[in-house]
Amino acid sequence: MDFSEKIPAKLAEAGKELPFAIPPRYFDDFPARLKARIDKESLREEPRKVRMYDYLRPVLGLAAAFAAVFLLVFFPVKLITQPALTAEASSDAQNIINLVEHVDDHTFFSLLEGETVHDTISDDALESYLAANFSDYDIYLEIHK
Repeated sequence: MDFSEKIPAKLAEAGKELPFAIPPRYFDDFPARLKARIDKESLREEPRKVRMYDYLRPVLGLAAAFAAVFLLVFFPVKLITQPALTAEASSDAQNIINLVEHVDDHTFFSLLEGETVHDTISDDALESYLAANFSDYDIYLEIHK
């Protein structure tokens, strides 16, 4: 379907008259209407002064929103949890942390597995431990101190 052949026919149908026209006697009273519009815009009221409340209003709104969210989350959680149980659990956890704090990884895992016999460490195990926990650069620095 080639529309290029229909274009000149459509343009001929449209004619050469402009569809828009100026109303009669539009420019006769134009200066008076322009002056009235300028006077109207110059008489606009001055912007009102900004008060301290205008600055604090968004901040107070945000603070109220955060307080509402806090109250809607904190108090139900506080009512659901039982303070006595959490206090006991936190003291037990603190005691366990104090006991395990000075124990290295190898000793801790051997205690978990129930091993109480101190085996000698083989060279292969030592090499694999160093390879897993230290980079080559750290080992080089330790050797050449």
